[in-house]
Amino acid sequence: MKRELIVIKELELKQFLKLFWDKKLLIIIVMIIFAVMGGAKTKYFTTPVYEAAGKMICARNEESINEGATVSSSELSMPSSLAETYAELIKSDLVVGRVIQNLGLNMTPKQLSGSVALTPLTKVYYQVSVTSTDRERAAQIANEFIKVFSEEVKKFYEIDNIYVVDNAEVPDGPTNINMAKNIKIFAGIGFVVAATAVMIMFIFNNTVTNSEQIKRYTKLTTLASIPRYSGNEDLITLKDSKSPYAESIKILRTNLQYMYDKGELQTVAITSSLPGEGKSWLTANLAVAFANTGKKTLIIDADMRRGRQHRLFKVRKVPGLSEFLRSTLGSTDMIAVKGRRVAKKGLGVLNRFLKIEKIPGMSDVIYKDDYISSKTDGKGKTKSLKMETEDSEEVEVMIESDKKTKGRRVAKKTDEKEEKTKKKATKARKKVEENVEETPKKSTAKKKVKKVEEPEKAIETVDKMVDKKEEISREENENEPNIFEFISETGIENLYVISSGSERLESSELLSTNKLEDALEELKEEFDMIVVDTPPVSVVADGFIISRMVDTNMIVLKHGNTEINELNKIKTNIQEIGGEVIGTVINKIPDANKKYYNTYYNKKVK
Repeated sequence: MKRELIVIKELELKQFLKLFWDKKLLIIIVMIIFAVMGGAKTKYFTTPVYEAAGKMICARNEESINEGATVSSSELSMPSSLAETYAELIKSDLVVGRVIQNLGLNMTPKQLSGSVALTPLTKVYYQVSVTSTDRERAAQIANEFIKVFSEEVKKFYEIDNIYVVDNAEVPDGPTNINMAKNIKIFAGIGFVVAATAVMIMFIFNNTVTNSEQIKRYTKLTTLASIPRYSGNEDLITLKDSKSPYAESIKILRTNLQYMYDKGELQTVAITSSLPGEGKSWLTANLAVAFANTGKKTLIIDADMRRGRQHRLFKVRKVPGLSEFLRSTLGSTDMIAVKGRRVAKKGLGVLNRFLKIEKIPGMSDVIYKDDYISSKTDGKGKTKSLKMETEDSEEVEVMIESDKKTKGRRVAKKTDEKEEKTKKKATKARKKVEENVEETPKKSTAKKKVKKVEEPEKAIETVDKMVDKKEEISREENENEPNIFEFISETGIENLYVISSGSERLESSELLSTNKLEDALEELKEEFDMIVVDTPPVSVVADGFIISRMVDTNMIVLKHGNTEINELNKIKTNIQEIGGEVIGTVINKIPDANKKYYNTYYNKKVK
């Protein structure tokens, strides 16, 4: 337990340092902003203060010093002992008042006394400094203070021992403004603020950033970590199989196959928490990776609201999965035709002929909620439909009659039903014949004839029932859509796609039927691997419904975006409804591993 805590603390420290390094640009920007603020404050919002200083010596009078007379130690020590007295004397109302009076200053004694200071530099060497917002006035006041102070000392002590060494001069610049220093100080404050913000982000961050987090909090295995891809190529596994992105997807393919411990993995659903986490991109590239190994692979785009697989592989969108599932609502709800001609209402015959648009397609489907009204011919067949475009413009759709062809699977299914029906009929005939043989010999001829006639009628009735059942079965199979009709070839060897179809808001209701589950069982007989692209489960419930129909499920996470709590919720919900989660994939990781991959695969062989 102690060892585990140490590992966790080391991991958290590494995560913090990594987060700090990842946010270095943010920290630098904050420091620059604060530095600019410091410079602006110094230049535009700080009143400059100037300081002028004069120096003096408190010893014998000037004549004695000029004559070169010696100075005794008692004379030198006497002024230093009066340093505190001098410091208070220069700020006294007597001295300050005389300075104000002599210079005619518009100031109170209290204001002026706060701007003057007497500082001992040595035992007999003193400096008188004055601060003011006016540089020339500062020098003038300092010199006046030295003059008045000398006079007052001479008056009090009756000695002339003040000698002016340096008169105060006009200062060159303000003392309270140091641009470089202030910028450095504010930049340091910016660093502290940014570092504190990063620490708060780390403490309150609940998003997935590494596989150790996932293992610790959800007990799920990370199947692969995929670097962030910023290029324009969608099918990177096909176009650049040596790139770090393609290699990470190959690792995912291998882990999926070997970590599934319930036999051979044949169907897997891929989902995510929120849109934009790279689920569809990963689905397409993983399917390509499986197809490259020789497995006959099928992608089912079950995101009937925002499906992307038809764009990634450049195949038709309609008809797709939504049309296949929608057909279970009843044949009266849809009209399937080979093609349609669209003619705009109110145009002349010639113009209408020129405006005709024929849309080919063996399984073109129009639903009742897509058209306003319909016209039929004398035989009750639909002849044309009146529809409304997005611009509220009415158009008329001319229906071409065409016999619907049957797929291989439908024919096979029909043959099986007919075989079962024939077996039942044979069994019924045998039972009737057994009853005839068991007829008692003592019966009269008339009764015997009757007994023989009854079984013959029974056999005839059974035959009629069998024929009727076969006819109904054929009609049902003719109206029932075949999932194989909705499959599109991608042009990539061993890879096929069932697109999402037209957008349907009732996708959850369509998936709640057993139609897709039954279709998956049929498709598993034909394909080695089926990858189902499901919508984000935090947005719609479609992914949860599909999760119980497949062998296992995989959750795609975006690095630094998906929360741990949300991941735990998805895992629990899938497991509670009978689904299985094999693991997770961390997608869009910052270029941490990209350098290694590029070095490894671009290294020249010697």
